[in-house]
Formats: sequence, structure tokens, C-alpha cells
Amino acid sequence: MKPTDTQRNIIEYDGDTVVLAKPGTGKTFVISERIKRLLSTDEYKEFQGVIAISFTRKASQSLRERVLSNGTNKKNSYFGTIDSFCLTQVIIPFAKYIFGRPNQEVRVLCFKELEQEKQNSASWLNDHPNYDNLEAEKWNVVKKLYSEGIFVLESLQILAIYILTQSEACKSYLRARYKSVFIDEFQDADANTYEILRLLMGLGMVGVVVGDINQSIFGFAKKDSKYLEAIANDVNVKRFELNDNFRCHLSIINYSNRLLDEKCQLLKCDDIRVFHCRVNGDEEKIANFLDASIPKIIEKEKYNIEHPSEIGVLTKSNEMAHLIKTHLSIPSRVFETTDLDIDFNLKSVLFTELLRFGFDERISFLGIIDNYLDIELLSKPYRSRLNKCKNNIRKLFSEGIQGKENEIVSAFNEVANLLLHNTEDKQSTQLLREVLANTNLLDTYKPINDKEVTIMTLHKSKGLEFKAVFHLELYEWVFPYKKPNNDDFNNPIYFDKKQDLDLHYVGVTRAKELCVLVTSTKRTKKDQIKNAKDSEFLSINGLEGLRKNFIR
Repeated sequence: MKPTDTQRNIIEYDGDTVVLAKPGTGKTFVISERIKRLLSTDEYKEFQGVIAISFTRKASQSLRERVLSNGTNKKNSYFGTIDSFCLTQVIIPFAKYIFGRPNQEVRVLCFKELEQEKQNSASWLNDHPNYDNLEAEKWNVVKKLYSEGIFVLESLQILAIYILTQSEACKSYLRARYKSVFIDEFQDADANTYEILRLLMGLGMVGVVVGDINQSIFGFAKKDSKYLEAIANDVNVKRFELNDNFRCHLSIINYSNRLLDEKCQLLKCDDIRVFHCRVNGDEEKIANFLDASIPKIIEKEKYNIEHPSEIGVLTKSNEMAHLIKTHLSIPSRVFETTDLDIDFNLKSVLFTELLRFGFDERISFLGIIDNYLDIELLSKPYRSRLNKCKNNIRKLFSEGIQGKENEIVSAFNEVANLLLHNTEDKQSTQLLREVLANTNLLDTYKPINDKEVTIMTLHKSKGLEFKAVFHLELYEWVFPYKKPNNDDFNNPIYFDKKQDLDLHYVGVTRAKELCVLVTSTKRTKKDQIKNAKDSEFLSINGLEGLRKNFIR
């Protein structure tokens, strides 16, 4: 990809940077190219590197692969999520100097995995507390859990902030090892992530943050685009804007821009590819509509769709995703996040990578090892043992894994014993067994089948793209989510209208060539069929004039 002038200016700039990037503007390309340039300079010694943080494992792995794709030496760089950074680079190495050594082997648990008594004392963690608001009594709970060998996932960022402010050894280590910190999707940052960034920049690191204020969709977890806006308005940080959408068709760009801004300048476009279809009936009829429409869309050359997998059916809830899947006749697959995916234990992270390796011959086993150990430093016998593990896993999956759950668990744990140390075992193994026992969950780790239509929630679709998108659940009271105010339906209470608008915007901008907004006259609510009305989002800012009715 040849960079535009603005992209090149971002790549070549050396100071603190904020990039406000709309969908399809090449932000990941820009980030990866800037990191490549930095790691290729003599200013970065072999023991130095960058911190590159994304908010999901998949996104961080994708960025890592982009940076290293042409043989770039990653040197001493870190690629991962914010929680993983806090744990591996701050808490595990330096907590013992602040809190003393724990009485037991340390493990990371989600709040819901705690014993009931511990949940009662730490229930405030579910409120996503800010570091600045923590009282001494709450700190005592965190310290007591640590003394018992427990790091609670929801407390990792506040623990990291505390150590960063108290430990001179931690500051010296980070200052010596890292020269820059990159954080992508910063509209999904919270107060603690913002504070961590400020602390790292205070150590002398160059800060680079990227995000889109209009794609902030995790308000329920106290994520807020105001932290991205704060950096964007900092006079000491160079601000760049990427506004040219190279991904979406012009009519989709016009529709998505008008969705957010009634006065936006529209691009000249004669071919409208945003449609609305109101299906007569409930979700079963929607599935029938998809069965009939998708093959015809694939046949139309102008949409450039080669495989059904290039079509995304996006829903607001997992329940709707599975309901549509139940009624669809065409091949399809629901992609959802499993408990193994969100478990923070390092062994769980490794197990997710090994599942994908088992199903996909294109994934490199050495690439997985490189996330945990320096391959160049491994002895010949050690490499031989890992090679046997690789061949064993390949053999198990190539012959079919049904009925081989115990063998797979054993094989995965053997790799874990070679790559990891001092990691909790039972929880990760149990989550792995749950995935192996559930066909739907197991399917999420298999490579995309070209013949299958993708079904997923709008939240999970963020960062992805499809040639064609069918955007579902655009119902009144659902999108945006609201309820009557003391039975007054004319003056409803909105839970977070701006977040829902951003989520709708994300759904529309996943489409490259075609976007179909789908509603129906009936919908299922708590196992009952109710009358349905179209979402108010379909009639704001004159959007009706920027789309057509879908003719079946």
C-alpha cells in the first residue's frame, strides 16, 4: 500500500501523536509502518523496543504480524492487550517489592471465579473503579487477595498504576527497555488506561494513540471517547486526522457520515448501495429472506463477492445471532467469544492459539512459541520436544478430534509445561474442556470456510470488514435501547443513545460494497412474538433519501 501524504506524515513523525481515524482510512497500516520505521533505526538498540497495545488478543496479534511480516526485527518490543502488559511487564516483576511475596503461587482469576466470600469483599471491582477513587479499605482487599496468590483480572490496571507510581525499579526498567508506546482504538480507553499512558509518557516514552470518537461502543464498561478527545486537545501532542475512507463504497460513506452529521458534505455518487428491507413476519421470515437474497447478491458482479464468507449478518445480541442461525438454510457460522477467549490466565491464551493451530495448517507453531520464548536461545533437546508436541497436535486434529478430548487436553498441557511456568492449571483446562465439548464454541476456532456466511454481534464485528452486510435488529426500543418513563411511552428513557448510534455506525461501516438494513413487522421478545416498529435511527438526518428499498 502506498501511503497518502497525511499517512506518510504520521509514519515519519517522531513526537507524541494522536491520530483520529475514521473507518477504512488505513490506521493499522499507518501504525505498523511507523513501528517498522522505528525498529529499523539505529536509535533502537537490541535491548529496546516499543509497547504496542490493542484491546483484543486478535487485534494485537494482527498488528504484530503486520510489523514483522517483512522480517522486521521486533527487538525487545511488547505486543499485546493493556491487561496483559500490566500483568507481565509491571505486576509480576515488581509487585513483590511493593506488597511482599505472596503466601501461595500467584494466579490470575476473573471476579466470577472467586469464592463467594471473596466476591462479597471485592464486589466493587464490578463497577470498573478508577484508581483515583480507591479508598484504603478497597486497597486492603486487593492486597489481601495478592497475599493469597490471587490477581483479580478486573484489578490489573489499578495495581499497575500503583506500582508505576511507587516503584523506582519498575520505572527504571520500563524507561530503559521501551522508547515508544502505541495504543490503538483509544476511544475504548477508560480512566485507568488513560492514566497508564500518561505515566509511560512521563517516563520519556513517545506516545502514539489512534482512535475514532464515533466508534466508542463499550460504555457499559466505563470506556469513553472523552479520553481520546482529551489527548486530541492536548497542545503538546501533534494531531492528525485520517478522513478518506478507502474501503467503503461512496454511497455507504455518505450514509454513515450523514448518520452522525446532518450537515456533512456528501460525495457525488450515482449508485446507491444502502438498502432497507422490512420483512413481513418474525426472525424465521428474516432467515427466509436471507436464504433467498444472499445467492442473488453473490451473482451480481458489481458487488465483487466471490464467496459467502464475504457476507456478514450482524446482530445486536448473541441470542438473535443464534436464532437466525437456527432458521437459516444456507451454510453459516456464528462467531462468538468463548469463556476461554476472555480468561486471562496465560495458559488459556496459549490454549486458544493451539486450537487455531490445530484447525489451520497455515498457522505457524514457531510463531506461537515466539510469543513465549526466544527460539534462538532454545537448546536442541528442548526444540526436539516442542517439535514432537507440534507433530502430535497436527496428527490429532488431522484424524478428527471427536472422542479425543482427553488426548487433546494432555497434548496442550504438555506444550504449556514447556512454554509456561507458575501458571494456574485447573481453570484453563476446564474451560478448554467446555470448548471441546461444544460444537458451536469449537467452530469459532476453525478457519473461515469460504462457503459459510458469517454471523456475529456488532460488538464483535468491530475492526472487521465484509463485502456485504445485513444489519439486523433495527427495532424501536431495541436500537437505541430505551424504556417507557413511568409507563409514558411518548417520553422514554434512553440508556445510552450515543453509544447505540456509534454501534449502528460501526455496523454500517463494516460494509465495503453493499449494506442492507433489515427490520420486520414481528420480533421475538422473551419467547413471545411481538409487533415491531422500525428504529428511529432509520429516519434521522434525512437518511431516507440516501438509501433504497430492497426489492426481493
